[in-house]
Parts: sequence; C-alpha cells; structure tokens
Amino acid sequence: MDFAPKEYETQLQVYEAEVRNHIKVEQQLKLHIEVLTEKIDDLEKEREKFKIIMQDGLRNQELKLKGEAHKQLESKQAEVDKLTKMLRQKHDQIASQSAERSFPAKQDHSTSQVKVVRVNNFI
Repeated sequence: MDFAPKEYETQLQVYEAEVRNHIKVEQQLKLHIEVLTEKIDDLEKEREKFKIIMQDGLRNQELKLKGEAHKQLESKQAEVDKLTKMLRQKHDQIASQSAERSFPAKQDHSTSQVKVVRVNNFI
C-alpha cells in the first residue's frame, strides 16, 4: 500500500474536509441545543407565571365565594333571628291570650262558688 505523495495529499484533503464538516455539524447542533434550551427555559418561566396567576385567580375566586357564602349565611341567620323573634312574640301573645281567657273563667268559677257558699250559709 504504497501511495504516491499526491494520493496522500488528496486523501488528507478529503479527511480534512470530513473533519471540518463534522465540526460544522457539531457547532450547528450545539446552537440548536442552545436555542431549544432557551425555549425550554422560557416555557418553564411562562409556566411558573401562569401557575402563579392561576393560584392567585383561584385564591381570589375562593375569597369571593367565601365572602358571598358569608353574606348569605349572615342574611339567613338574620332571617332566622327575625322569624325566631316573631315566633316568640306570637307564642307570648297566644300564651297571654290563653291566660286572659282562662283567668276570667276562674274568677267566674270562684265567684260562683262564693255565691254558692253564701247561698248555702243562708239556708
């Protein structure tokens, strides 16, 4: 395998061209990897921002719903208190009316007994 110096030089130039081509491809791949890495970093940052925005939105929505629920609860509690007060008033009113009706009957009854007693004493 004895090559002439011209063939060596030609073969050497072919190998050098292949090496330069490999180096060129390697640099292109490194640039492509760098661009993709930057895109990944940007997307991760955007995802974190979106996550924070969503958490804030959920927190705000939760606070809004809790506030509305609290207002409804207070409103219903006020309504319950009002109805309880009305119920007590009606109960007291019925009780006093019942007492008034039964009290005169007792007076009449005791008066009639007194009359009976007085009539019996005279006999």
